[in-house]
Amino acid sequence: MINKSRGPLVFFKSGLIWLFFSCFLQQVRALELIFPRFCADFLSFGRVDAAAEACFLYGWGSCIAFAVGFSLCASIAVRPMLAFFWNLSVAIGVSLILGGKVILAPNLPPELTFFLLLLSLFLCLPVLTACLQSDIIAFRWLLASFFLLPWLLFTASVLLREGRLTGAARLPVEAWFHEGFLWLWLGGSALAFAYYLLSKVLSTPIVEQRLIPIGFWMYFSVGVWASLRTIAGGAVPAWISAAGTSANLLLWVPVLGIWRNLCGWRFSISLESSPALRFAIFGSYAFVLCSIQAIVLYSKSGAAFFQFTDFATSQAILTRYGFLTSIFCGVIYYFAPRILLRGWPRPRAIFWHFQLQRIGLVLIIVSLAIGGTVQGALLNNPALPFSASISAALPWRYLASVGWSVFLVAQIIFMLHFARLCGRSEKESG
Repeated sequence: MINKSRGPLVFFKSGLIWLFFSCFLQQVRALELIFPRFCADFLSFGRVDAAAEACFLYGWGSCIAFAVGFSLCASIAVRPMLAFFWNLSVAIGVSLILGGKVILAPNLPPELTFFLLLLSLFLCLPVLTACLQSDIIAFRWLLASFFLLPWLLFTASVLLREGRLTGAARLPVEAWFHEGFLWLWLGGSALAFAYYLLSKVLSTPIVEQRLIPIGFWMYFSVGVWASLRTIAGGAVPAWISAAGTSANLLLWVPVLGIWRNLCGWRFSISLESSPALRFAIFGSYAFVLCSIQAIVLYSKSGAAFFQFTDFATSQAILTRYGFLTSIFCGVIYYFAPRILLRGWPRPRAIFWHFQLQRIGLVLIIVSLAIGGTVQGALLNNPALPFSASISAALPWRYLASVGWSVFLVAQIIFMLHFARLCGRSEKESG
């Protein structure tokens, strides 16, 4: 059963707006890496980078994750007022970041984070109650991710207040919050939908059923510790660095199980007949690739070579806009027409959205990965100055900027197509 109320549509609409702002700010960020004085008088690189991340995490990602839970749980009555206050809080936080009023970016101010915590309790508890009453695989993933969200926000609002923790005590908590928000909350919700969609659309059991519990438990148990990998080698106790690096290497176990479950299918469904499935499959492959990238990047030798290069940016973008965004686009393609009881009006728009998103993403990821590899080689050559690595990466950053333009056009097509679907439904119902 699918929740046919209009509540999830509020999250779909607001989420798409945040996706546009996130991509637009990423385009500005890419241009500032090429032209350092571009918008620097009123939007510095740090503000734009943090605002783009906040738009993605709290806006686009969280809104669609909530929509996944509400759409799958047919018995939940969604209150649009909660969505309004959530988006209002995010808008205030992003405005403060762009205005230079927040120094803990992309973390929002503790007062706003605490308000989001209260909202998340009202948003998560109904989903948790519904998930406990079901034994569907997707609901297990939802149960874990929706359980962790309030705990993550509680950590940010209490422990990450300015002056509460400093130095080596603050870094692990900050890493756990940011990586947990990205991989456990948003990643768990995305994988929940991928599991649901594959079994629903193909109407066949998921391959390698015995790997499902292994992938689930290893993903969340190892993922909690793997969040510490981003600060390995930093000013933290040695056991924290060792725990993060070891957990990072263990990630191949859940990644292998999820890959067999989600990517071990052979099917011949066209993009027009099931765009949601195509986006979900593409996102599942992106999940495997970004996980492999992360394992390489945060290994002991990989971190020494790649950590301060564009290769790390390539991995971050593949995670956010390849894995999460692709699957979340599939969420909208699947649930929106079923809630509105209307088909998508322009199949060609779906085709162009899918193709331009893939082309733009490939241009961004490949160019930054190559540029980062070149940077790593030059940075590890003591005979060369630091400026040599910047000059060598510049052509690849130009290519990445072109990729962001293509990716942004794809999302504009998606937004206009979704607006046409909603407008057509309102016109016919009126």
